[in-house]
Amino acid sequence: MNIKQIAQIAKVSPATVSLVLNDRPGVSQQTRQKVWQIIKESGYVARRQNGEMGVKGNICFVRYKKEGMVVERNGDFITRVIDGVEFGARKLGYHLTMTNVTNENFADAANKLNHEPIDGIVFLGTEFDFDQLPILNKIRLPIVVLDNQFTHCEYDAVVMDNVDGVFNAIEHLMGLGHKRIGHLKSSLQISNFAQRNFGFVHALEHYNMEDNPAYTFLLGPTLENAFEDMKRHLEEPGCQLPTAFFADNDVIALGAIKALKLKGLRIPQDISVVGFDDLPFGTMMEPPLTTMRILKKRMGQLAVERLAAKIDVPAGEILKILIEPKLVVRESTARV
Repeated sequence: MNIKQIAQIAKVSPATVSLVLNDRPGVSQQTRQKVWQIIKESGYVARRQNGEMGVKGNICFVRYKKEGMVVERNGDFITRVIDGVEFGARKLGYHLTMTNVTNENFADAANKLNHEPIDGIVFLGTEFDFDQLPILNKIRLPIVVLDNQFTHCEYDAVVMDNVDGVFNAIEHLMGLGHKRIGHLKSSLQISNFAQRNFGFVHALEHYNMEDNPAYTFLLGPTLENAFEDMKRHLEEPGCQLPTAFFADNDVIALGAIKALKLKGLRIPQDISVVGFDDLPFGTMMEPPLTTMRILKKRMGQLAVERLAAKIDVPAGEILKILIEPKLVVRESTARV
């Protein structure tokens, strides 16, 4: 079928069909849904002028924000994930739309998604509040979750392997002779941070190392909060310091390093620090930050590929895809 034939069936103009295919304004929601239904039933696939496969269907990238402190303050991560989602959608011939939802409007947004002309959802669940799971369960579309493993939930997910990533970071510090390793731990608990805490505790246990509670410093997940919280910890009477820290992410690592240097401590001569995420500013720090690199764009692309498979076979198996982080050694770690 071509656009003209679809327009005849829908009793609209070919221009209206073109607006719908390209997600342009100027078409009522009722007409838009009607046209998309005909497009899907006819198996129509648009082709661009260069011959590249065009619209095979519609997917929506839903960015969920609870606090916004992790999603909004980690712009590079989100940007690269979206790059991967866009690349995957374009490669497979899907049209991509994006929307933001919060705790407050999630119920309304979920209801609207059920009535939108979309075939599936890539759901960014970094800050997902599991109290909202009953609402998510009401969405009657294929869903693949990004950046949250959704443990014990029957949702496909693509997520970094937080536990193995922390093990690799601890192994690196051990190889440098560190036996007293502390944890710069986020005071805001999300799924990724919970997994990293689990990995930290079990890595020390696995290698028969002491997990001294005095070496765990609870810090806010923003640069400002991490700096202020670390500064306060360092001013406490009897504050004990390890020879190395693992930080839940690069933002926390940077805030803590700033406070440590203000206290007169040298990085890495006095204390080594390993971050997690490999954000661009890590290379511009003084010293450049040793960290765990995440294949952010690949995560986004894999999520779309998995979603496309679910759209084709809705009753297929549930897959949890873990992507191994890679250690990037820079100058914030050194021999004890």
